[in-house]
Amino acid sequence: MRLRSITFSNFRCFYGEQEIEFGINEDDYLTIIHAENGAGKTSLLNAILWTFYNTTTGKFGQPDKIVNQEAISNGKTVAWVEVKFEHLQSTYLARRSFRHGLKTQDETNSFRVTKISSDGHSVPEPFPKTFIESVIPPEIAKYFFFDGEHAESFVGAQNKKEVGAAVRNILGCGVLETAIEDLKDLESKADRELRAAARLSGLQDTVEVIEKLEIEIQKKKEAVKSAERMIIDEDSRLVDLKTFLKESSASRELQRQLERAQSGLLKAQKDKAESENKFIKWTDRNALPLVSEALLSKVEAVLKSNKQSNRIPEKYARPVIEELLQLGKCICGTNLEPGSLERKAVEELVSSSADEEHIERWGRVQASLVNLQRQKPNSIRQFKDAIEQRERAVDAIASYEQSIGSLDNNFKKIDDEEVQQVRKKIDSITAELTTLRTRTVRTNMAIEEDERDLANKKKNLDSQQKQQANLQALRVRHDLIQKARIKLEERLDNHVQAARGKISSDVNQMLRRIAHQPMKIVLSEDFNLNVIFEGNANLAPSTGEGQLVGLLFTAALISFSKLRANTTGEELVPGTVAPLFLDAPFGQLDTTYQEKIAEVLPELADQLCLMLSSSQCSPAVLDKLRPFGGRQYVLIRHNKTDAPEEIEDRSISLNGRKYEQTLWGQDISGSTLELVV
Repeated sequence: MRLRSITFSNFRCFYGEQEIEFGINEDDYLTIIHAENGAGKTSLLNAILWTFYNTTTGKFGQPDKIVNQEAISNGKTVAWVEVKFEHLQSTYLARRSFRHGLKTQDETNSFRVTKISSDGHSVPEPFPKTFIESVIPPEIAKYFFFDGEHAESFVGAQNKKEVGAAVRNILGCGVLETAIEDLKDLESKADRELRAAARLSGLQDTVEVIEKLEIEIQKKKEAVKSAERMIIDEDSRLVDLKTFLKESSASRELQRQLERAQSGLLKAQKDKAESENKFIKWTDRNALPLVSEALLSKVEAVLKSNKQSNRIPEKYARPVIEELLQLGKCICGTNLEPGSLERKAVEELVSSSADEEHIERWGRVQASLVNLQRQKPNSIRQFKDAIEQRERAVDAIASYEQSIGSLDNNFKKIDDEEVQQVRKKIDSITAELTTLRTRTVRTNMAIEEDERDLANKKKNLDSQQKQQANLQALRVRHDLIQKARIKLEERLDNHVQAARGKISSDVNQMLRRIAHQPMKIVLSEDFNLNVIFEGNANLAPSTGEGQLVGLLFTAALISFSKLRANTTGEELVPGTVAPLFLDAPFGQLDTTYQEKIAEVLPELADQLCLMLSSSQCSPAVLDKLRPFGGRQYVLIRHNKTDAPEEIEDRSISLNGRKYEQTLWGQDISGSTLELVV
């Protein structure tokens, strides 16, 4: 799928009709849109999502206010967006409209997709929603039409659900997951039938206890899902509020310092917990052996004492001595005649010799002591490492907490009401998120305990059911469905883990090419995305490095989807090839990272659109992008009011021409697009 054009009419901040055309050929597939904050970058990104799916990103404030306010004041109450695109060598036009004042929009009339034939005729798609979702499934659209400022949200343990969902979505395992859910439904139905039959067989009380427990577990799971949805929404709000602070001149530097300190604090807290776990494991492995060493040392002393008093000669064993006496000849060749002094001397050895079992025990004691002595230096070193790691972490936590407290105090001194209001919102949301996450952890622990109890009760019920002959057929049916479900889950897990490995490898390959210092990501089996620095595992990623990793992770998702475009098979949906549409891709990256990312991004998609502010499009960045470039546009903000007395220059020079990005004293209030020539 490739975009040809987007046309707006009174959509959000865009007054009147505006159009963007995109290059689709190999020599012009990159489109750059230059825009400052507030000019309409977010509206541009959301115009596509709104048109295709009637949805928007979390950053799209007041999503119900679609029609431009200036247009409404002029009596124009309808806004629409048209997206023209190519798919499988055919051209299509998707259009969605919105009428101001209507509480409910008619989906049938407000959204349509038509196929445009080569002779110009249009043929409506009978099921436009289904068609669009087959072109780009909605669950993966957010990775193609992406807000770069949210890239950092992929990094960290608290975002592993989002990372896992991203990998599964881009893998195209929806059909397989649906099949698993269908089998679960069949399994539940077969289970209910078994229980109904069990009631008739005198197992009613057991069945009722199980069903009551299942209802409780389901309620708790629904509560967790609700909390997780709230966490995602609140996290998104938090990112937007922090972005505001990073962009405000009054708070920019303080917010960056605060985020670095908060990131370091999280890393130090993680290290402290890790060191304490190491200590627990060390105690489990070494406490008993060290006690055993003391006991064995005492045993060894006794054995040595016995050995020195000749009660345990280590050269002789009872069976050997008895065999010599039976043969009548010593090992040195001397005859052991009955009554001879030689025979009498050998016979005396029998009473003081050790049998084989005694010698074996002696050998085991010595071997154990040698083994413990070998382990002791390593055990002591591990103990010291764990203690030192904890001490470093505790010191780091104290240092970061002190820095955060100092930065908080500096924030309170900022004489900017809007900044202070945003800070209050951040504090409120952070406290709410802490409560939600704590409640979710506790509920999940309760669910795990209940599920263990449920498994035991079901096992007992199964045992009782198997003793009932009339339940055998139902039991066989239930078990077959269960085996099929488990088999599909195993296959799904194999696909997901393979995708996890490929995406991790791609991210690390790009990091080796781009990163200022040796670093890599580790994507665990439960999709916890961690950043590891070579030679300094305790170093926490900066805000910019977190955004870099998140952006490269998104790029790896797109690359993986492209790789799977021609995949055939019944289990997984083939990958999608679509434009990569990025708002503020460089975010808080420094100029060197911006230039390196600019080299990589054009390689990742067949069509690329970048929306850049002046801080993200230095001449060096534009030079890197120029070989791939087609069209460039400037978003211009029109204001009816006169210009303030003191105002920053908001213009940009492109191809030798100066473009004003903010105009004052205009007839309309809104944004327009101008093609760079």
